[in-house]
Amino acid sequence: MEKKWVSVWGNALSRPVENPERYAKDLTLRYVITPTIDGEKIRLTFSNFEGYEDAVISTVTVAKTEPRFNRDVCKDTIRNVSFDGKRELHLEPGEIRKSDELDFCVSRGEQFSVSFYLKEYTGMGSGVATSGPLSIGYFARGRYSDKISLPVEVSKPTTTFYFLNTIDVLASPENRAIMAFGDSITQQSWPEYLTKRMLRDSIGHITVVRRAIGGSRVLREYTCLESVHYGRRGIDRFQRDLELTEGISEVIVLHGINDLIHPQEGRPFRSLSDLPTASELINGLRVYIRIAREHGLKIRFGTITPFGNWCTYTDEKEQIRRQVNEWIRNNTEADGCADFSEAIADPADKKCVLSIYDRDDGLHPSLAGAEHMAESIPGDWLK
Repeated sequence: MEKKWVSVWGNALSRPVENPERYAKDLTLRYVITPTIDGEKIRLTFSNFEGYEDAVISTVTVAKTEPRFNRDVCKDTIRNVSFDGKRELHLEPGEIRKSDELDFCVSRGEQFSVSFYLKEYTGMGSGVATSGPLSIGYFARGRYSDKISLPVEVSKPTTTFYFLNTIDVLASPENRAIMAFGDSITQQSWPEYLTKRMLRDSIGHITVVRRAIGGSRVLREYTCLESVHYGRRGIDRFQRDLELTEGISEVIVLHGINDLIHPQEGRPFRSLSDLPTASELINGLRVYIRIAREHGLKIRFGTITPFGNWCTYTDEKEQIRRQVNEWIRNNTEADGCADFSEAIADPADKKCVLSIYDRDDGLHPSLAGAEHMAESIPGDWLK
């Protein structure tokens, strides 16, 4: 049977938090990837989509990760990645580039690393921060992209993934990708616990590709320096994130909580007039349905999770959340619902997250909450 390309890892197109330290020089980045399928070739996508100036990546390599010390890679497995036959990758602002195909076997559950080196001053304008048990990255002073070891004295962990956007492998035709799309709750741990669930349960033909940005809203976006890292509004970025995901069969969308919690009195870029009605937010979610259908994909929604102990909670916002969730649970336009709200809500007060599932801010799930969300996804979605 003819093989096909399937994405095994990905991030949304966005930019990192703006800091005074906007540039890097003589820096190696190494990211550790945990695949859930087998593949015989690999292809990398790099993005400067939100960059404000050119970025030059001097060298890129892939290698098997050292199991005992994941800063390092295994000897004799390092392979150089090229772009139109060249080692150096030049990305203009807004540019997205795929690498050349590379013979590199990927095995389910066996970690591999992508390393790249920034020789000259580089504006770090494209990247996404993630978190979870499989968000593993390092940076180091000096050129180590083609070296086995990242010395601990010059390296440090990071979970901000700069420039690297998607990783595809050439795999058997039964393999497919699920895109998890949303905001900080998806940017955090539940997609990684879904990946761990598939590894545990020997589900060897599905990947989870996370496209999520903390602070992202469905209907609005920010241009102010304070919040520009929240990314473009979901109805604008959804199609591009989807089209970068190879072998995709369906999307799980958990989005909308920031449309409710961000608007508040006295915030110049978060005016209370931004608060949508339930109908407006539902119509935004319908845009996702339309785009998914145009691409022949299934689309499933997660219910908006509780935020009763969050600092901007109001009864009006809670009423909108409940109305949107009722539509998510009962509509016939999408292909199903993961009731994340029910999974982590306090049974005694459904507007709040149960304490053991709360990351102590009244909004974001703890690791236990994220794992419970992943376990609550219906098993027939993973067949």
